[in-house]
Amino acid sequence: MVRTSLGRFWMSPAKDFRACTYEKITFRYVVGSEGMRVGGKLKIALPNMGWGEPLPPYPDHGSEYFRNEERAFCNWKRCNTTYQVVSDSKADVFLSSRESYLPLGRYENFRWWFCWWMTASVLVEPLREGDEIVITYGDTLFGEEGAFVQPWAEEGIWFSAFADPQGRGDFHEVPGSPIESSVVPGPVEKCILTAPSIVRPGEEFSLRAAVTDWGEDKLRSVPSGTGTKLWGCTDEPIDSDCLFEESAVDRIDGLRTSEGGKYKAEIELPDGSTIATESNPVACRSGGLNLYWGDLHAQSFYHQYDPRLGRGDPILLPDELLSYAREVSHLDFVAITDGGGALPDNAGWQETQQAVVDNYLPGEFVPLKGWEIQTDGDGHCNAIYRDATIEPHIPADTFGEGGMKGVLDYYEGREDVILIPHHTLASLFSSSIPGSDDMNWEQFNWDRFDPHLNRLVEIYSCWGSSEYPGNDLWDKSSPPGQSVVEALSRGYRLGFVGGSDSHIGFPGRSLPEAEKYRCQNFKAGYTAVYAPRLTREAIFESLRVRRCYATTGARMIVDFSVDGEPMGGTVSGDAFSGRPTIQVRVVGTDRICRVEVVRDGRVVHSAEPYQECFDIEWVDTSIHGPDASYYYVRMRQVDGNAAWTSPVWVSAT
Repeated sequence: MVRTSLGRFWMSPAKDFRACTYEKITFRYVVGSEGMRVGGKLKIALPNMGWGEPLPPYPDHGSEYFRNEERAFCNWKRCNTTYQVVSDSKADVFLSSRESYLPLGRYENFRWWFCWWMTASVLVEPLREGDEIVITYGDTLFGEEGAFVQPWAEEGIWFSAFADPQGRGDFHEVPGSPIESSVVPGPVEKCILTAPSIVRPGEEFSLRAAVTDWGEDKLRSVPSGTGTKLWGCTDEPIDSDCLFEESAVDRIDGLRTSEGGKYKAEIELPDGSTIATESNPVACRSGGLNLYWGDLHAQSFYHQYDPRLGRGDPILLPDELLSYAREVSHLDFVAITDGGGALPDNAGWQETQQAVVDNYLPGEFVPLKGWEIQTDGDGHCNAIYRDATIEPHIPADTFGEGGMKGVLDYYEGREDVILIPHHTLASLFSSSIPGSDDMNWEQFNWDRFDPHLNRLVEIYSCWGSSEYPGNDLWDKSSPPGQSVVEALSRGYRLGFVGGSDSHIGFPGRSLPEAEKYRCQNFKAGYTAVYAPRLTREAIFESLRVRRCYATTGARMIVDFSVDGEPMGGTVSGDAFSGRPTIQVRVVGTDRICRVEVVRDGRVVHSAEPYQECFDIEWVDTSIHGPDASYYYVRMRQVDGNAAWTSPVWVSAT
């Protein structure tokens, strides 16, 4: 029942917004007949945390203890959200902002829906009926551009307001709330240009292209009058007059090259502006395996599906997600891993499996069947299947109450499934006081491990890198014993993969701070796989033997071997010399600023080449004991992108 005595809520402008642009939005609350006591509160929720953070005025020094005209605000702190109290009294408010999940209104049934909440707390004197609180989100008064609109298009977003007139924590939705809106794609700002990482001399290949907004939304078309220019690896012009004539996603077939390098393009927009772009690096090699790129942690509309709402939190249906991966991100393979996807209360399991079957294009695009397993207390992992057989739901009581142990027991002995732990450094805790005796850690439990199933670990995603505690690509809590290096120290043999874990549903979209949750503030990751061909079976088998590596979303070409054994393998017995030769060859998307050889969790050799192409051959003369050791390589570019090769294990026995 609508509680009209609470007053009324308005928003201006109430319209469809353009993604990746800046807006000035005014929220207006008129107090109802209940009034609002000192200590009463008004809360306004933005659609999600992809919108720019509200930055309210910050009290200057001790002035937060003062009221009205005696209060001052810090003039060097950023501020994009201001307020005004319209009243004949001396009433004032204290405006604050935080990211949170509050079970109010539409959010009550959706425990995953974190967003920005602005809170206006009444000070000095009560507000009376007809008084107003006006909040301007995106105020440019202090030099800000405005409020940043979420960087993806989405229908059915909403802005909400809740009032607690008595200040007792009893919030109710204000009449006029929620205000529904949508976000449409933003203006054209990018051209994504992608070539195969490895080509054969004289063999034909295709160059894929997509024009997008800053957030890499899939556009239907480019503006009329747009022109294109394209150049090859040796700066030779390529005919591109017909590019983007019918669609914002396109390709040029029949290309050949005998040299490596990058393709370049210029998009000339009707307003006279130009978008310059270049492709990933291309290596021209006569033999060997091909290099394919994918995302093993993509999530569709059915991720964390809530039957009460009839949806999950991403926005793309399975078919739409796979289309995006193929046409915009130009991925070669992708796994849909919806949280709880195979369980009975998820309405999308059959649809998701059918999409994996329908979108399979051998030699061009490989969808992989999968789902995300979320256990209480033992962490999360993705199940990736070799086959695409459409199966019924897994009964809800299959895993019992054993957490990850029940999962391992269920899949035990299967060679057609890989279980991939992810964000293993991430932890949540619940207790009255953090650090108290009753604190309950919810973390990844490495005691639950099966070497036949756990062949890989997701070392990086938009959560950050779980390589080791304290690394600069992780900014969250990290209890001891959870990192990838700590798992390797147990003797576990794990290859490395990267993924997106995006809760928007755009696989392969790798942008910083462009997700709907602020805990996912890093760029999305990629998995690179060396395989003989682009088929479901070949990709799966290469993953199973760990012939793969992870990046932060850059298509860096990396070769790594120890005594000639490529990443994922083992050198042992007579093949082990005792003085391993480590070989690394890197072709970066930018200059490589640091390459580190890691042995048993410690850097044993490094180089700082500051060039895009770099080779290392180094002999480790250290004395090795009888126990097995492992080597892997991590590298960083000047632009901040990173890569991690899967390890190679060495042993005298």
